[in-house]
Formats: sequence, C-alpha cells, structure tokens
Amino acid sequence: IVTVFQFIAVRIARNRGHAKSLSVARDAYTGFCLAANRFYKCLMKSWMHNSFHQRWLWNQAERLFDFYQFTSRNPRGGFCDLDNHGQPASDIRQLHATTRMVHCFAIGHLLGRPGCDALVEHGMQYIWHNHRDTKHGGYVWSLDDNGVKDASKQAYGAAFVLLAASSAKCVGHPLADKMLADIT
Repeated sequence: IVTVFQFIAVRIARNRGHAKSLSVARDAYTGFCLAANRFYKCLMKSWMHNSFHQRWLWNQAERLFDFYQFTSRNPRGGFCDLDNHGQPASDIRQLHATTRMVHCFAIGHLLGRPGCDALVEHGMQYIWHNHRDTKHGGYVWSLDDNGVKDASKQAYGAAFVLLAASSAKCVGHPLADKMLADIT
C-alpha cells in the first residue's frame, strides 16, 4: 500500500509539472508512512499481550502437536512426512524433516507435553546412526528402509542438524554435545 501511495503521489506531482506539487506529494507520503508505522506498533503491541491471541496461538500449537506427535514417528527410524490426513506420505526420511521434528518435540518437552522426550530420543538416534556419514563426515540428505537415497550433504541440512542438536541440548539429551561437535 505504501509503495502504491508513493507511486501515485509522485505521478500526480510530475503530471502537474511543478516542484511544489512534488514536495506536497513527498510530505503526504511521509505523513502516511508515520501514521502507518504508529498503527503497526499499536497493533503489534496489542496482539503481543492480547489474551485471546495467546490462547489462539496455544490452541494452534496443541493442534499441530496432536497432528504430528502420534503419527509421524516411523517405527523403523526417523519420522514420516504426513499427508493432510495424518497418514505417512512416503518411506523416505529427509534430513531437514527429521531434524525439524526433533526441534519441535524438544519444544513440546519444554512445554511439558508427555511423550515428547521419547520422540526427541527417537529422532536424535536416527540422525546420529543413519543420517551421519561416519566415513566421510557430514549428514546425508535422505534415506529409506534400504539405505541412502540421496547422499548429498547440503548446507541447508547441516543448519538443521545444528538446530536439532541445540534444541536437544536444551532438554538435556545425551547426544546433543557430540552432535554439535561433529557438525561444527
């Protein structure tokens, strides 16, 4: 909206052909920006402390945990990608998905959600024993029940290993320090 307003104001000033109109347009644009900034700050302040919004956020988090916690764990290791109905979508376990799940379940554990500690353990063991390349270093991108599907080692994946390891450290997982040392 701000960019559109600026464009229109400057276009009007130029069409009128004099510098005073351009100055008026710039002043109007500056006033609009200041008002928009005050509105944004007010809105953000009110949302951050609004109990309705906080309850809504909590309910959204609970819904997400309910959706993933009981169906995403692959009994053969790692976590399944789920479809919109909460059913496994594939047998492939990708590094970024497994590490994100470790991070999310570490948060669940910190929030006091029962069972999340076991899921952190499940994910950390899978990352350490399956995604980690003990021969050449790094972490492979994807696996299935037969082994490595994509042996590439991506910076994106390494960043998520750091996320999983640091989240696991926050909940006191015994592999966290070893994984942090290995990835850094």
